Amino acid sequence: MKSAEDWPYSSVYARLYGNARQMKLLSPWPVPEPQNYSQWLNASQLKEEIQNIRYAIQRSRPYGSKEWVSSAVAQFGLENTLRCRGRPGKPD
Repeated sequence: MKSAEDWPYSSVYARLYGNARQMKLLSPWPVPEPQNYSQWLNASQLKEEIQNIRYAIQRSRPYGSKEWVSSAVAQFGLENTLRCRGRPGKPD
């Protein structure tokens, strides 16, 4: 498997090896770049994390910590993305 630095169309490649034209497309980091950025970028994701990301994409719901998701849902009126799909069950 190649690392992110080897992919010529990635922003990390452009920052490391890019020309002036590529660099114009990138904004500067809004915070200091993490020291272990390359390791973090190339680390494998857990299967559970991948499943959660895919589910968030399918439901068009925010992805992140429970607190952040709750805040984003309230701010942008996305309550329907947290509900189960389909018709509600009959009461017992």
